[in-house]
Amino acid sequence: MPLLNIKKQAHTVDPALMKALIACEQKSKGHFSTLGCVLRRGKQQSFWKSIFQEGYKERHANAKKLFIADLALLGVALIALGTGVFFMLYEPTVTKFIELSIAIGETDQKNGAPAFATITIENTSDAELENAVLNIKSPNGFLIQKGEPSERWNQNKQSFTLDTVAPKTKKNVLLEALVLMSPDKTENLIAELTYNQKGREKNERKASIKTLTAHNSIFTLSTIAPQAVLEGSTLTITSTLKNTSGLTLNNVKIPPPFAHTTEASPALVENTWHIDEWQPDASFTFTAITTVDKTDDITPHLEPLITLPTGVVPMLTQTQNSVHVVSPELRFGMQETWQNPPELGTPLPFDLFVENNGQWRLLEWTFELAASENIRLSSGSQLDLQNKTIAWHKKEVLERSRKSTTAGTITIPKTDTVQNITLEPTLYYTLEYNGTPLSGMLKSASSSYALLAFPTVSDEARYFNMFGDQLGRGPLPPAVGSETKYWVHWNVRGGSKIFRNAVVKATLPSYVRATENGSVTEGKPAAYLSQEHAMEWRADVLNPGDDIDIFFELGVTPQPVHMGKSIVIINGSRLTVDNQDTQERQPLTSDLPTDQKAQMFDGAVVP
Repeated sequence: MPLLNIKKQAHTVDPALMKALIACEQKSKGHFSTLGCVLRRGKQQSFWKSIFQEGYKERHANAKKLFIADLALLGVALIALGTGVFFMLYEPTVTKFIELSIAIGETDQKNGAPAFATITIENTSDAELENAVLNIKSPNGFLIQKGEPSERWNQNKQSFTLDTVAPKTKKNVLLEALVLMSPDKTENLIAELTYNQKGREKNERKASIKTLTAHNSIFTLSTIAPQAVLEGSTLTITSTLKNTSGLTLNNVKIPPPFAHTTEASPALVENTWHIDEWQPDASFTFTAITTVDKTDDITPHLEPLITLPTGVVPMLTQTQNSVHVVSPELRFGMQETWQNPPELGTPLPFDLFVENNGQWRLLEWTFELAASENIRLSSGSQLDLQNKTIAWHKKEVLERSRKSTTAGTITIPKTDTVQNITLEPTLYYTLEYNGTPLSGMLKSASSSYALLAFPTVSDEARYFNMFGDQLGRGPLPPAVGSETKYWVHWNVRGGSKIFRNAVVKATLPSYVRATENGSVTEGKPAAYLSQEHAMEWRADVLNPGDDIDIFFELGVTPQPVHMGKSIVIINGSRLTVDNQDTQERQPLTSDLPTDQKAQMFDGAVVP
């Protein structure tokens, strides 16, 4: 019993004893604890007996309460456990006493032939089955024609309405179907019985599955195709399909035999051949052409798609022989020997080469060179200016690991404008494969050449810079009688070689004046020519890669005749190098097409 409770128990048993304990503690002035005082009076047996009897009664009462609570909890747990076990073991359904099976003559079916299936329902339970319905889920291409008993069969819903199945009885239903399944593909025929026990509303289900496979096609195929074809050439096959099913097939679609068909006969519609009605024993012949862009052997295959009530059935048909793709292993190209950039009007020499790295002999070849501009032939066997091509033909046997080179020249017409030319070599060749000549074509990467690129000039007028900061002054849009100041920007870039005496010049309209404001990134700034009323910039030398910006300010005062119109700020700029005009620009107007912020204002003159 805790010491702290001694006083409490003493006060409960004998108030006089409690006073004596308090007096003992006060008299000892802390030298004796409550326990000590109790011990000093321990000879009084009535005190000890009273104290400990009262404590025992309290503990006994509490233990009794806890024991009763534990018994209650244990009872609840046992009830819950018993309930759970009951519901786990209780099975109200009779599904395990229902046998559902599908029997069919052959698991491997024959396309185009009938198939007969018997479905057996056996109720071995003691319960009567009510509202029994047998649903049939047939595979794609397994076309159910009828069911027996017919009065129980619903063709649209593909189900039998059986109503009741008595205890300890068996029922059979029959299906007759036409097989038009995709060859070599395993499909499932599923029968599902739904019912409820008599006296119970809850539905129960039982299902059975039968796997089916059809190995044959309803078509025969004959194909005409070469034994081998060259990589990079075209492959042509002609195929004939015959309907051997004995049935009239409707809405048959046949995709072409290649993933990428370049030509087809008859013409494809939505990338398929379409036959609305295909009579028994009728044949369909077609031709397909593709470009061979890989070295793997090609096996053309066909997969006619037959549209049936159950869906679209792919009827796979495949050729027996593959077409071998022969890699020519030829390396060819053009190697120019002229100096870049080519000089206009000067014959440009080059070498054409063919190298045979394959195991087949090269019999003959033609080297064709296509250009983006008209060219004049200086050396060659054939010229076609209309198609901008020249060709060199060579007929000789080129064995393995041998190389042949042909020299040629072309001449680019001399003009006074900047030119670029693109040359694309093509090789037409014939090689010998197992004694059979095979012809093909190879293309090489095109090469582009800048032909004596002249310096260029670009120009623009601005009121705001590209960051939106104001450069100009005066009204915007321009107003009659008021001066608006614009900045003009010329950008000059060097050509493909050194040019001298570069001049950019543009005249000014009568209502435009040149201010003294201007700058340049390199060389001298633009100058105003009073006698010509023009702006001019000069450079003694323009080097390749030069990029020079020239800026100057112009004041524009519109006249009444300009009302409602955009106004010319400066006339077209002209670039001259080596005393030869190379480029002329259009006039710059108050529309300011390159000034994004100025686009918020109308460029037309206002009153």
